[in-house]
Amino acid sequence: MKKIIFTLLTLTFSICNAQSYFRVEDDYPDGYNGQYTANLETMTTYSDAEINNAFKTINNSGLFFNYPQGGCQNRAELMHIILEKQLHMQHMKIWIFAPVDLYPGDNRHLEIKDKNGFAINNIIKWSYHVAPAIQRIKDGKIETMIIDPSIDNSKPMLLNDWLASMSNSNVSKYTFLNSKWYFFWTKDNGTSSVINGFFYPYSSHWVEDFHRSTMERGLATNDLAKYLMEKLKNGYVDTEGSVKWFLANQDIMYNFFMNPYQQSDGKTKLLKNHSSMMREAEQYYWERLAYWQGEVNRLLKLP
Repeated sequence: MKKIIFTLLTLTFSICNAQSYFRVEDDYPDGYNGQYTANLETMTTYSDAEINNAFKTINNSGLFFNYPQGGCQNRAELMHIILEKQLHMQHMKIWIFAPVDLYPGDNRHLEIKDKNGFAINNIIKWSYHVAPAIQRIKDGKIETMIIDPSIDNSKPMLLNDWLASMSNSNVSKYTFLNSKWYFFWTKDNGTSSVINGFFYPYSSHWVEDFHRSTMERGLATNDLAKYLMEKLKNGYVDTEGSVKWFLANQDIMYNFFMNPYQQSDGKTKLLKNHSSMMREAEQYYWERLAYWQGEVNRLLKLP
């Protein structure tokens, strides 16, 4: 790894599509909660080999990336912990916000193809997306590399390629934030989807019971999706499509076992037609939640 030497290197910080890049402190001064924006000029740079090794380590961490419906902030947070505590690599997070999260009344989302075929018209819609970013030094140039196996599980991506992988990224806005920021608040006390510029770090021991182990619950939800996808792949019968409906709705999955009193027609049909399988799935979910709670605790204790 190398620190940037200004007299020797050509700086090519990829602030591409400059009109879509923003600084939180400038655009949302009322939401200021400490230094948000990462300083690309002082970031440690790494070689291809070092970044590829980090990518391999993350891909072998047990994280399930083949369910991109939601929960990117949880995957990004665990990747941040691995990069910081296990690999000791300086990095940041890149956040991109679709118009639905930027402008009242604008319903445009980021879109990617659903290779699993669960989403309507096979299109997954994101209001935002986040992933770790690392500065690469190659042939005297500094480039921003994105580690995002949910989009490309074969290699780190150049910033331009990452942006181009999502439809509507050209009408969205992105920013580089210090890696500790986990999630954000929205306007009107959270009733609006529009961000208010206030970000906060992660804690697995928040006072509110509903928020306890938020990241670990998200990772367990990913594993639950993997469990159900493998059931379908191995011939489990889902004639009426209840399991696929469940997989298409990550928010419903996330709260399914934590909020048993929440009812819907889809949930009723799922439990009626697949009661035995869902009992097994629930046991698996709690097992994976306990695993991720232990794994996160282990990583955080690393020197």
